[in-house]
Amino acid sequence: MALFKRKNKEDGQKFKSLLNTPRLDLRHSIPSAIAKVKALNAALVILPKEPSEELMAAYGSIPRKNVATELYLEKDEELRDINGCSVIECMPGSDKTVYMINGIGVFLNHTQGGTPRVVGNGVFVCSKGTKVDMLSANGLTVQLDFEIENTKLFPGAISLDRSFFENIKENTVVACGGVMTVELDVTPEVLQGRNLFLAAGGKIKCSKRLLGVWHQRLRRPVPPAKNKEKTER
Repeated sequence: MALFKRKNKEDGQKFKSLLNTPRLDLRHSIPSAIAKVKALNAALVILPKEPSEELMAAYGSIPRKNVATELYLEKDEELRDINGCSVIECMPGSDKTVYMINGIGVFLNHTQGGTPRVVGNGVFVCSKGTKVDMLSANGLTVQLDFEIENTKLFPGAISLDRSFFENIKENTVVACGGVMTVELDVTPEVLQGRNLFLAAGGKIKCSKRLLGVWHQRLRRPVPPAKNKEKTER
């Protein structure tokens, strides 16, 4: 939704105060209204791809705080949020879509379509050599050296046991939105040499004997804690 478009007393009162919003879309905004804002606190500001001098002058005059990303998009382009864990499939006709990765996004390179345009505020996982137009990267981008063929995605916390790993296929990304716990019955032999990648919105907990076994990891392993069978990374 574009702000600053309506002209009435209520809007005028709002313009005189500090504007706090996670996302501010100025693509359909009136420069004279923007200039009335005393201060702006927004994580993301969307501007027209070809903004007028008047709009940029008005926007530039506002004291800004915590603006992490500024995007310049066409007025008909869509910003699609990826929250939690999602598979990104760039389908035909999606050239008007920009993906905002706030959680964990996994892109399958073999899907049909164009090159995905991505704003990375979370974790973006793809195969090495995947064509991606990274417009902004405030999060983590991981390129795996195997072709991603399968995904196992869970919205919240998950516990993974030996049976789970023995039955999943090669070239799989396993991701969850919360804490991932690898159970004690999972041995190094179960994971050794497997093309697997684990990603979690929270911590990944495993036994200290598994540290250093995985083909790829999101975080560097921490030294094993003394007198504890499980540790975190």
